[in-house]
Amino acid sequence: MRVKAEFSAASYLYVNTPYIYGTLKFIAHYPTLRRTLHCYNFTLKELGGGMSKAENFDPLHGEHVQHVPLRNAPLVRVLSQVRFPDVTVAPDRNFVAAFQQAIRRRYPLVREEATPNIAFGPGGVSVTTNAIWRFLDAASVWRVSLTPTFLSLETKEYVSGEDFVRRFRALLTDLGETIAPSHVTRIGIRYVDQVDVTQDLIIEDLLHPHMNEITGALKGVRHMISELEAETAEGGVLARWGHLPGNGSHDPDMMPPRQHPTWFLDVDSFASYESNLLEYEVDEIANITTSLSKRAYDFFRWCVNDRFLETFGKDAQ
Repeated sequence: MRVKAEFSAASYLYVNTPYIYGTLKFIAHYPTLRRTLHCYNFTLKELGGGMSKAENFDPLHGEHVQHVPLRNAPLVRVLSQVRFPDVTVAPDRNFVAAFQQAIRRRYPLVREEATPNIAFGPGGVSVTTNAIWRFLDAASVWRVSLTPTFLSLETKEYVSGEDFVRRFRALLTDLGETIAPSHVTRIGIRYVDQVDVTQDLIIEDLLHPHMNEITGALKGVRHMISELEAETAEGGVLARWGHLPGNGSHDPDMMPPRQHPTWFLDVDSFASYESNLLEYEVDEIANITTSLSKRAYDFFRWCVNDRFLETFGKDAQ
């Protein structure tokens, strides 16, 4: 499975901010619609294989469903991140030099970016900037981001979960041998799917009924975003999905706007260790990332039906 998309200027990852509806002329904030997750009984056919009989499918705490490769999966971005306590007070080129040397053959392109940090306090609003070091591969389809508090890997050309975790594990090893964070505060992996809605594709036909409760009852819906945050067996999930008009995006950094109306699904599967720090150990972080990836896929399958899988190339080799 191979998917391509385009990087936008910057992706500041895993921040719980209001979703954004963007057009070519303006970007305005819209409230999200929070919904409650229920479990549904799905048959073997509806799940596209991997279950021996009809049973209760719990995407949050149940056993993982069988992965079905898609030849033309609508993934536009996949991103993983590990967060850790601040490893330096004043990051500079010396901070990243050893790490850059370790990864430069795989990620030879380097640039430094500044992202705004907005804080609200008794004295009003203060805006500062944080430095992010970006490292890209020669084709600019894989990007590594490093700050004193996190390392992330993202791609616009996703091949497979095994390939992605292998690359992430290598970076975790390089980070441990150079910058050497001692503990971890958060591990997460995020998948963003985006589907063009045209006259030839009715997205409601490709989703399970519980995903169509509003658009199935009301015709002509142009903009609707739902949001869900819930505990999972591995930690938690933050999911957003919905319908956007042409030139709209819920998060332009992660999902650039398209000309056509779109339906999207954005799933962030994570484990938090803020109150009980996890020791920095490469194999454990990689294994947790794999488990979180499987949970994100479970949620994806809870949303889409077998017709969705067939439309985007089920049974791809």
